[in-house]
Amino acid sequence: MTNEIIKVGTFFSGIGSPEKALERLKREGHIKDYKLEFLSEIDKNAIKSYCVIHNVEERLNLGSITDIKGQDLPYCDL
Repeated sequence: MTNEIIKVGTFFSGIGSPEKALERLKREGHIKDYKLEFLSEIDKNAIKSYCVIHNVEERLNLGSITDIKGQDLPYCDL
């Protein structure tokens, strides 16, 4: 198990399947925890679902990947 919190950012996030996998790894004791730094999604229904499922604010959504500049992204482990 890693004792560090994994910083995560996702593109084409949908409803957050990778995050569900991280939650399972946490529950099973394989990781300590993870923190979502950002997501990138344009589908309005997916964004709303994602935020409810993962209990995060919509402000973390950076929107379309075509508008994101790599140098503006926060550091992420995954």
